[in-house]
Amino acid sequence: RLLDSRAGVFRLANGEWSALMLACRGTERRVNEVAIVKTLLEHRSDLWHVKADRWTVAHLACWNGRPDILEVLLKAGEASRGRAGVECMLNQASSGGDTP
Repeated sequence: RLLDSRAGVFRLANGEWSALMLACRGTERRVNEVAIVKTLLEHRSDLWHVKADRWTVAHLACWNGRPDILEVLLKAGEASRGRAGVECMLNQASSGGDTP
């Protein structure tokens, strides 16, 4: 119900972290983050949010060794913005010049 009312889906945490970013970062315990990411995307969480350091959800999934999450993000990006969306997601450079 909370997600249906969009409660907290777009609220940013410390350092501009969205709920989707936190889920994409994953945890050591692997608490089914893929399902969490899918649920957040179904409730229109912002796939395209970029932090001040220019990190994205794709950066976080890659940095934390989560190809399963990256695959979900790329499919959502393609559904949202087509092939150009996927290319944009993969070519977004962080402030340090890193790409996913």
